Amino acid sequence: MSINDSKLLRIISTFSQKDWKEFSYYLKSPYFVRGRDYTNLYQYIYKAYKSNARIDSKIFSNIISKIILNENIDKSSLQSRLYELTTLAVNFLKQKLSEKNELERNYYILRHFSDYLLFKDFDAAYNINFDDITTSELTIEERQIISNILPYKISRELLHKRYNTAFDLFHKRSLLEISRILESVCYEGIESYKLKSMNAEQGFNPINEIINNIDLQKIMKDIIKTNSPVFSRLILYYYLYEIIVNDKGKEYLGKLESLYFNPNSNHASDLKEYFSILIKECYQLKINQGDDSHIKPLFRMYINELINGKINNRIILHREQIFDNYVATGLKAEEFEFVRNFINDNIDSLPKDKREEVYILSMVRLYFAIKEYKKALNVIENRKKRKIQNGLILRFKMRLFYELSMLEEAFLEVDRIKHFIKNNKIMRSDEKKKTLLFITHYLKLLKLKTSPELKTYDDFIVGLNKSKVMIPSGDWLKLKAEELKR
Repeated sequence: MSINDSKLLRIISTFSQKDWKEFSYYLKSPYFVRGRDYTNLYQYIYKAYKSNARIDSKIFSNIISKIILNENIDKSSLQSRLYELTTLAVNFLKQKLSEKNELERNYYILRHFSDYLLFKDFDAAYNINFDDITTSELTIEERQIISNILPYKISRELLHKRYNTAFDLFHKRSLLEISRILESVCYEGIESYKLKSMNAEQGFNPINEIINNIDLQKIMKDIIKTNSPVFSRLILYYYLYEIIVNDKGKEYLGKLESLYFNPNSNHASDLKEYFSILIKECYQLKINQGDDSHIKPLFRMYINELINGKINNRIILHREQIFDNYVATGLKAEEFEFVRNFINDNIDSLPKDKREEVYILSMVRLYFAIKEYKKALNVIENRKKRKIQNGLILRFKMRLFYELSMLEEAFLEVDRIKHFIKNNKIMRSDEKKKTLLFITHYLKLLKLKTSPELKTYDDFIVGLNKSKVMIPSGDWLKLKAEELKR
């Protein structure tokens, strides 16, 4: 039995104190356990949890050893029992989570009443007020459930010859479905645009054909005029579509933010998470294309998430990429004090094996942005790990030597890095290529610095502009050349 890969371990490590208590009741129910007794096995695990306030692989391994020793059970039999307990833990979570969704439970009971012609009970259980439906407050699953419930209600109205009511419900369900379809059109249009921006081959895309053959702007103009809450989610997607695809940030950005960040809005959990990611991705795409007007809105989103607790730091911040995004965006927004505090407050949330490298890179970027080059170099030089495997840090180091006019050290560092890359088997191949490409142009810049020639400046800048591949720190190289030319 592989303890570290135990599914049971992964599941119970997510349990709260309340979950443990409710799981013990679940295991005592004959309906769920089908006559088997799991209380003894549960007690071994729960006692370890109470003593340590957690369950990890080492603690779990000790639990297994105790059970084998005290209960006179072989590993094979114990593995079978643990497998059964795992299945029960999964089913417990399913029931627990389904209990939270009253709409889903109502759907199943309404369908049951309808299938068995219990119309009186159906009427008593049906409690959907379509006029109160605000789609941005519903998850995708909840919208689908409502859409699935309505045909049963429509059939009920038709049976009683209440044709006007049936038609009204049919019309409202159609609006719900149309909203969902147009939402997909906007979303897929954004994704298609992103792929096109990355020069990805898409082939035939029906969404593009739909967008090209309908007047989406006119349709949405009429939809927005209805002021119907059914279209609230769609309108958010449409505004984002216009900002990203049609470059209408000035017209729609304020509208989007006023809706999405409205404190009175109670957006569905999946929309908050999914749509927030999408907005940030699209803002970042525009920033990468040179549109700095999206830096402040992106930074505000990060701040909003931190202040309002819309992200779970324990889960999110251990991912280095997310950490880096906060730092990079804060620097672009010139919120240097925020970046410094963010690094110091959250660096311990990262895995130990990644912590020093991320800290070095983050602090170097901060000091470089505020032109404290000596401090940036000291951060690199004072590291605990002697070998740097991060190509970006190596490239920063070369840039720092240049900014500090340490040209002799710069040439020596280039030779050292080239030799290091040649013999290095750990650094990723793409990082090696980026660093060597940077070195090619960096050496030209160093030669310009030491042997200035006007024609050489122009040739260097033209070469950077005409490059078919993205040169790492290309803007910095160009800036330094232009400074020399002046």
